[in-house]
Amino acid sequence: MEIVTKYKHNSAYFQQYWDDWLQYKSKGRQYIFHATVTLLALGVITLAVSSTPNTDMFKLGVLLVALGILLITWHFWDKKKWLNNMIEESNINSEIIMTFTDEGIKTKTTLSSGEAKWDILREIIPAKNGIFLVLYKGISIYIPNYSLTENNSSEQIIEMFNNKNA
Repeated sequence: MEIVTKYKHNSAYFQQYWDDWLQYKSKGRQYIFHATVTLLALGVITLAVSSTPNTDMFKLGVLLVALGILLITWHFWDKKKWLNNMIEESNINSEIIMTFTDEGIKTKTTLSSGEAKWDILREIIPAKNGIFLVLYKGISIYIPNYSLTENNSSEQIIEMFNNKNA
């Protein structure tokens, strides 16, 4: 069996990568909005309950609101920084072709080509819009579902990986 994927590193690819990473690979980061809303709500409630500005309760409310604003600002700043770095460091809009076979994975780009056995992967993490091929902690290759042809799916890649590691 052979499965071929073709995709390009561009801003849409990296945005999708980030969205799937946030939901499926990050360690707790997907709860950033919940944490922000909670901090802001607790801060506003604390401020509403506090009657005078110089009390500890008022100061706590201000601190909670400030932490909520700081948390969400950091999240969006970090996302923008990551996206900009990925776009700057990538060979933008060049095609990446990955071929999955029973023996392993072949990769071809405008800059290089290579082959690897399935043993190079520690795991495959399925996501909403693609799959993460985890090489080792912190290093993954993201394959978007749109890069697969009609007859192939990410589930088939996962099945090939599982068959080689059974």
